[in-house]
Amino acid sequence: MKKVVLSFLVLLLLALPGCTKAAPVLTEAEFADPYVPLTIRQADGTVVDTALSAYVRRHEVLVPLAAVTDYLNRDYLVAADGAGLTVTVAAPKFALETPRLTELIKDGVDFRVNAVPVFGSPHINLRGLEKLLGITIGRSDDGKRLVVAQIADSTNAVGVAAPGLRKLRQPFQPTGKISLVWDHVLGEPADLAQEEKIPGLTVISPTWFAVTDNRGTVASKADWKYVQDAHDKGYKVWPLISNSFDPDLTKEFLADDAAQDRTVRQLLLFTALYDLDGINIDFENVYDDDKDRLTAFVAKLADRLREQRVVVSLDATVPSGVPMWSNCYDRAALAKLVDYYMVMTYDEHWRTSPVAGSVASIGWVERGIVNTLQSVPKEKLLMGVPFYTREWRESDNDRVRSSTLWMADVDIRVARYNLKPQWLSAAGQHYIEYGDGAYRYKVWIEDEKSLALKAELAKKYDLAGVAAWRKGFEKPGIWNAVHLALGKPSPAEPRPMEPATENWSLKSIMDKLKGAAGEGASE
Repeated sequence: MKKVVLSFLVLLLLALPGCTKAAPVLTEAEFADPYVPLTIRQADGTVVDTALSAYVRRHEVLVPLAAVTDYLNRDYLVAADGAGLTVTVAAPKFALETPRLTELIKDGVDFRVNAVPVFGSPHINLRGLEKLLGITIGRSDDGKRLVVAQIADSTNAVGVAAPGLRKLRQPFQPTGKISLVWDHVLGEPADLAQEEKIPGLTVISPTWFAVTDNRGTVASKADWKYVQDAHDKGYKVWPLISNSFDPDLTKEFLADDAAQDRTVRQLLLFTALYDLDGINIDFENVYDDDKDRLTAFVAKLADRLREQRVVVSLDATVPSGVPMWSNCYDRAALAKLVDYYMVMTYDEHWRTSPVAGSVASIGWVERGIVNTLQSVPKEKLLMGVPFYTREWRESDNDRVRSSTLWMADVDIRVARYNLKPQWLSAAGQHYIEYGDGAYRYKVWIEDEKSLALKAELAKKYDLAGVAAWRKGFEKPGIWNAVHLALGKPSPAEPRPMEPATENWSLKSIMDKLKGAAGEGASE
């Protein structure tokens, strides 16, 4: 694989105080057709009308891999495969936030840009990479072509002779209880600008990063406009990084200091590039004998990120004796290293549980909090709350099976079977049971009442706040119920996360049934 050399000042704009304002948004509405002929204006002014086309989707500018490898290389090269691009900065000429961080990258940093499939062909989203590639993106004068222009001289373009240090972030100072929601990113990025502001939400955590091999390569789904839109709504952005939930990969990664250092450098670059406010560490399914190595890695990463004034948080399960699920966490040591600690007080009965039961009954949740508080200070602890439940299918001659339900899925079943949910005081949840002849189905429901009870536990134990899995599973009114229980201000009228035109009446639910192809989500 070819190594890539960036010999001009990449990230120079990042290195300058106050230069964090995003470029104007170019959208598909500006073109008659989302498939737009691509023109490259090279650094010397030469105009190349390529035989390639860009695909403009909302705010994304998606170009074939060849557009970068063949036309945007000036003094640097990129290595491409069908899954994306690898860029290696062999001798960085840009600076990070402090001299020590800049020293960490002096010998080189590389990063991965994942491909986006467009009608079966791999493409790269150029938006957000302008500072790295030294380009600008616009339209031709006649509006019929997309023009990607190479910046002739990055140094002169910003009017300075040498890179300076990027302005440090302001310390995170929440007002009242924190409310965080994870945003599970699967396909194209969400358009937060088109969504209603979630009342009282403090932090949004998109699942953007994952360690994907034993060399510490970080796959990224980061989206610059998502961050911009989140900030416009008053949210902080703490993207999640996972270990791909692969215990063998994790073991090899944690045994290799060089791989860990590579991951750290990539995250330092991403946090600077995308103006991130925090990083949420979610390493799960880890061998018990890797406990100390996991703690050491978190210590290394947290030390570097905190120097950027990036908030560091960590997710962990409730204390128990379960191998690879609970025993892999040194909770007391980890709590000292991070700013916030999210206890995942859900999955009491997990997806493959041999018996049906609640995802998060109130007693189980409270015990999880009490046990966690033995190792984690209350001012750092966020209680996990589920916006989902499970539908359990039972039969006389078949093992128990489950599928994940959104809250709207539950309402559909209540309407379909004309059910009256029963309140279970011991579980702190409503419950429904129904059948279709061959099977019996059981659902312990998460709704406004059950989640308000859980949120009240955060007040009872004076926790830092709550963290919800996941965005999009809830229905209107949930956030108001949670925030009222937390004692946070909330608007008088509930505002849905979905567009205001969405109708959640019983009639609309029945209408949805008529055209439904399937039932429920599966996680």
